[in-house]
Amino acid sequence: MHEKSAQKSTREYNQYKRDPKVNAFYKSSKWRKVRAVAIARDKGLCQRCLKQGILRHAQVVHHLVEVNVDWELRYDLNNLESVCHACHNREHNRRPPG
Repeated sequence: MHEKSAQKSTREYNQYKRDPKVNAFYKSSKWRKVRAVAIARDKGLCQRCLKQGILRHAQVVHHLVEVNVDWELRYDLNNLESVCHACHNREHNRRPPG
């Protein structure tokens, strides 16, 4: 149930609040390919947890410099970090909905 609520919140954010240009970027096949390369490079592990000696699966590829700050870095692997949902939410001061 919680997962469906989180998915609904993400859809609503993408549809009504996120810049349409950024939203289109995250849906692009090029982004999906670069994201897969970043996950593979990081061996599917959350890099922030790993620095603390914790092995946790990464579900998100985070832009260190956000795309709305520097559009040119959006595909730069040096600007990407694989992280778990918890670390990504902490980075953006968000809590899962619910």
